[in-house]
Amino acid sequence: MVSAAENPFKVILTGEFGKFYSLPALNDPRIAIRNRDNFQVKKEDVEKIIDWENTSPKLVEIPFKQSRVLLQDVTGVPAVVDLACMRDAMNKLGSVSAKINPLVPVDLVIDHSVQVDAVRSENAVQANMDL
Repeated sequence: MVSAAENPFKVILTGEFGKFYSLPALNDPRIAIRNRDNFQVKKEDVEKIIDWENTSPKLVEIPFKQSRVLLQDVTGVPAVVDLACMRDAMNKLGSVSAKINPLVPVDLVIDHSVQVDAVRSENAVQANMDL
């Protein structure tokens, strides 16, 4: 059995968006992927998943960290506004606003919030922008 402390993951490719690992290199069919950051997800949490056959009868808590968030415009727009306000506050405090970012990738779907009132005229774009 491979211990989570040994970190047996072999980096296959490092790119702009992260690292890619080889699961077959682990040679362990029980392995599970987790976001081990030693803060929210600790070594012990990974061990519980790896040893699920022995830990499943027990009541154990395994932290969940999603890999992506999908926000619809009604909830997503206020979240984006909050991020923008926090970045402005960081700038006013003399700190780096780039520190304010979601911890996981977020996709924002805007569907019915975009409205068009003026159409088929030369100034339609400007008229809609003015509204």
